[in-house]
Amino acid sequence: MLFSEELDIGEPLSIENLATRLGVSNTPIRSALAKLEAEGLVERIPGHQPTVRGLTQEEIKTLYDFRELVEPYIMHRLSFLISVDEVARASVERLLSELRDGVSDLAGKRTEPITVKVDYALALLLEERSDDHLMSQILGLINSYVLRLRLNSAGLSAGERIGRLVEVSREHCALLESLLSGDERRIEEAVQAHLEQSYRRSSEAQEKATDATRKGVSPEGAVA
Repeated sequence: MLFSEELDIGEPLSIENLATRLGVSNTPIRSALAKLEAEGLVERIPGHQPTVRGLTQEEIKTLYDFRELVEPYIMHRLSFLISVDEVARASVERLLSELRDGVSDLAGKRTEPITVKVDYALALLLEERSDDHLMSQILGLINSYVLRLRLNSAGLSAGERIGRLVEVSREHCALLESLLSGDERRIEEAVQAHLEQSYRRSSEAQEKATDATRKGVSPEGAVA
């Protein structure tokens, strides 16, 4: 519900209402909220209901500083993996084909936004094909924080949101193409270009969300 943007930043989370909505008892809702609080997705203030929490501007900056340090290295590891593992290479080629089809659908038919699964697919590839648990866990941690950026909502129209999804998907296509090429410089350029644009989008979304909150407006979802 959080990552499908059914809940907004600052929205109160009633245990009873959530239990009724999901058709479960209060106990698993309390457990889920406790886990979300530990992950920073939910905030509890004494005397108030728990609320949805996004990332602050400082947290966004720290996240992208970290990504700039580690993601080029991870992508080089992936590039080497697919150069020696035919199954891994086929997986990346299939992912690229699916992503291109999704971009075409978004740009042409204006269908419902696709869920970009590139980062999770690559983390799973590291886990399954190279037995690289540490790198997979690091990439998985980054992915969790990137997903939290979806909670930093901005006042975008449906058309604007689709436009951003197309932009993100095309950057991911360029990244996958660079991995398949095996060109180290091309990989670094693709990673850097994506991170720069992603940081710009995230910062803009955060600023719009802050402005909307100050004005008492409930903004629509943005894509980071």
